[in-house]
Amino acid sequence: MIRIDCGMGRKYLIVAAIASLQAFVPYGLARAEFNPAYPRIAARPHGTLQNSSAVDADSRHIAKHQVAILPTDRTWKMGGYDMATLPAHIKSYNANIKLLKYINFN
Repeated sequence: MIRIDCGMGRKYLIVAAIASLQAFVPYGLARAEFNPAYPRIAARPHGTLQNSSAVDADSRHIAKHQVAILPTDRTWKMGGYDMATLPAHIKSYNANIKLLKYINFN
C-alpha cells in the first residue's frame, strides 16, 4: 500500500481538481461536437392564409421558416387547398420545414 501524506488541504485540492476535470472535460468535448441543425427561425404566421388568391404567396412566405405553426381551422379551405393538402404544398417550397397545427382547446 502506498501512502501519500500531503495534508488535508492539498488532498481537497486534488479531489476538487479531479472532479472538475471529470465534470467539465466531457462537457467541453461534447459541446464542441454538438452543433445541431435545430430550428432557428420560427413563426406563427398571423394574417396569412385568409385570402384565397394569396394562398400560394402565403405558402412561400411560411416556407422561408424552419418551423411554422399553422393557425387555421381543421375545416379551412381556400385557393384550392385544404388542411390535408396545404402542408404538402408548403413543403414543396421547403422540404425541411416542421409544420405544427395550432389547436385551441377552448
